[in-house]
Amino acid sequence: MKKKLLAAIAAGAMLCGMLTAPVSAAETYQKGDVNMDGIVDVADAQLVLVAYSDFIVGDTDQTAFTPEQVELATITGNQAFTWSRKYQIPFSIEDAQIILLFYLNQMSENPYADILSYWETFKT
Repeated sequence: MKKKLLAAIAAGAMLCGMLTAPVSAAETYQKGDVNMDGIVDVADAQLVLVAYSDFIVGDTDQTAFTPEQVELATITGNQAFTWSRKYQIPFSIEDAQIILLFYLNQMSENPYADILSYWETFKT
């Protein structure tokens, strides 16, 4: 009886742990929503562009993204490298462009549901 009770308590504890497991930023916010305000807009594209520019000139302390923001900013998979190619970031100026174009697309008659679907149209 004690073994069954302990097993039930252990199973319950594991279930509670699974229910409170952290989720990635991409599961909470839409890709491209770098400032995590719930919308993909010009402000997000600007953040990516500033971070990219700072990285290229070597001023990486000015706009340090959190790991969640890096995940949200990375759309195209094209990495940016410093001139020496010693350091890299997983996003590039193309990500800023796609975020801005996606924002503009949302005002059209046939907006895309998400930014990754929109990005697929550029890859072909």
